[in-house]
Amino acid sequence: MNIVIGIVLIILAVLTVVYLIRNKLLKILSKLLHVGFVVLLLTTLSALFLPQFYTSVADFTLQNTGTLQSIQNIDTQVTNLINTPQNFLDSISNLFNPKAEEEESPETGILEKNLYPSLVNGLGFIYRIFALVLSIAGLIAIIYFSYNFESVNQIKKLENRIAKLEKQIAAAESPGP
Repeated sequence: MNIVIGIVLIILAVLTVVYLIRNKLLKILSKLLHVGFVVLLLTTLSALFLPQFYTSVADFTLQNTGTLQSIQNIDTQVTNLINTPQNFLDSISNLFNPKAEEEESPETGILEKNLYPSLVNGLGFIYRIFALVLSIAGLIAIIYFSYNFESVNQIKKLENRIAKLEKQIAAAESPGP
């Protein structure tokens, strides 16, 4: 049997099961819509009022992907390149009058000071915009689905009411004892 036919048959089986239990699924999905609305609302508010959260996430992402380490390595190479003439002059001067070795304090490089913060802020801004757009789109979708589910529920209520009224009409039309 072809694998595509097998996949299509599995999809048909899943869709058939979903169709058969759609009433129960509507209740579950309705509850999930309530939870999803609250989560997306909080995400929207955090994107608007908590930019430091997204900046922290961007910083964490850049550290974990090795971007910070790469910038520090490039900084080390650039600093060595810039300091080579001074180191050469210092070594010549130490030949003629030796001094005690000075310990260099570890300082952040040029790129780490200037490029990395703007990179973190830019990525944090992209995360904020992404979260804002997705959460607003999700809120719109949830509102749309909630109207759909509500209309399905109203149709079921009306069908039940019509069935009840038809029984009452049938009982009223039938000759009594």
